[in-house]
Amino acid sequence: MKQLVVGLSSSIILICCPLEETKACSLNIVSSPVTIVYDPFSNNGATVQGSIEITRLGNANEKPQSAAVVLIKPDAWQMLQLITPNASNSDVSYIRAEIPAGLPNPIYNPGNRQITVRWAEPTATDSVSVPFTIIVPPSVPLRVGANELAFSARYACTNADGTYSPAQNIDIIAAVRANVDVKSAARAYFNGELSNNSLIFDFGEIGNLNSNDVQVDPRSYTREARLNVQSSGSYTLAVTSQNGYRLALPGGSTADPRSTVSYRLTIGGSARSGLGDRSAFTRLCAAAGVVTVTQIPVSVSLAEGGAGKLASPVYSDELTITITPEILGTGGIPCQ
Repeated sequence: MKQLVVGLSSSIILICCPLEETKACSLNIVSSPVTIVYDPFSNNGATVQGSIEITRLGNANEKPQSAAVVLIKPDAWQMLQLITPNASNSDVSYIRAEIPAGLPNPIYNPGNRQITVRWAEPTATDSVSVPFTIIVPPSVPLRVGANELAFSARYACTNADGTYSPAQNIDIIAAVRANVDVKSAARAYFNGELSNNSLIFDFGEIGNLNSNDVQVDPRSYTREARLNVQSSGSYTLAVTSQNGYRLALPGGSTADPRSTVSYRLTIGGSARSGLGDRSAFTRLCAAAGVVTVTQIPVSVSLAEGGAGKLASPVYSDELTITITPEILGTGGIPCQ
């Protein structure tokens, strides 16, 4: 018997294109720390310049051709800006929750607040220096002394085919660092007007008043004002009287009771009087605030009348109130 053997033979040949080269999205982003000296009451705030070094990493054929970077600032520093000519002097810093969807994106868009870097293959220098300016606006309530500020950098690269993948976003912690040295500063003014640095308490004609008249109706012979204080740290409140809290006859002697009219000063809850404690007044006060205003009541009340005093068209005294910021800016009690 003859047999016919039939064999089935098959083969599969796979033919495909070469694997596409993948670029590595790996950058080093760093800057030298910069220092900002900040006076919260300066009309111009404060600025400082620096530069960011952006370096692409990887083997020669794996380095990205372009990248985009945004900077992430702490929520407490939301008011601060970091601008760069690379982004048409736009602010490229965001708090984390406010980074727009799709950023950073190395596919250039002039409207994007981001740093965009391109390298010309294959001989381009791997490091690019990007200048920046940090701007701290006026009246920011920062803690007195040294404040560390760190920006994280978030970056993304193009794929090998030039497209962008949001999944490539990578963060570098504390890529840009700044030391913000906040001065202990203060300012004070009367009755709500910044330009009002002096005032006059006028009691009018008192020559026909005796001490009993003043004591029976003290409100009629009291003058009041508000001392408005703003400070980034604690401050010293000091008060001195030229004539020991007595209205004095020009050219007269304060030792002669006929040429003085005593009054009582009350400020910040403490009192001085020409008939009692004539010492200078000093108190360490807690920080009043930069945005908020602490109002310290000031009142002056006659302690005696003018009857029996030497005749004169004017009796006067000069009070000097001094607000001095403390260097450390800590401690003190509320003065109000």
